[in-house]
Amino acid sequence: MGQAKIESCSTGDSRMQFEVLNTDMVVALVRYSYLSKELEIENYGEHFMDKNVLHGVSAVEDLCDWFETRCFLRSRCDVEFHLNALGLTEYSPYNIVRKTNGALFEDTYWIRWEDQSYLTWQDVNPRNPGWKLPGSR
Repeated sequence: MGQAKIESCSTGDSRMQFEVLNTDMVVALVRYSYLSKELEIENYGEHFMDKNVLHGVSAVEDLCDWFETRCFLRSRCDVEFHLNALGLTEYSPYNIVRKTNGALFEDTYWIRWEDQSYLTWQDVNPRNPGWKLPGSR
């Protein structure tokens, strides 16, 4: 995937910023500058798993790969169905996690983007009855 995919997702802003949370506890803050190409990660987690949620992410290419770990699999037989449900026409991990907040059934980690300070785990938890994609309420 690589840096080009993130660069192509810039909305004209000079940076991208998001928090990684475990339920409602912030465990990391990620900042990426489209101008300087610098990636900054601040880890706040105290638990071993929280400290390692972004393990191995030290460059934007690693961040792109990490985004893909927060998505449904490319190889799913119903991948087109899920892309259509998200309003997407191609499998782009960045665009998928922008829509799903990287929330998975398998764990309690998720991404809260800078423009989503109002969201809580209750809002994005796919295990909740009646859960809907953020923005589709």
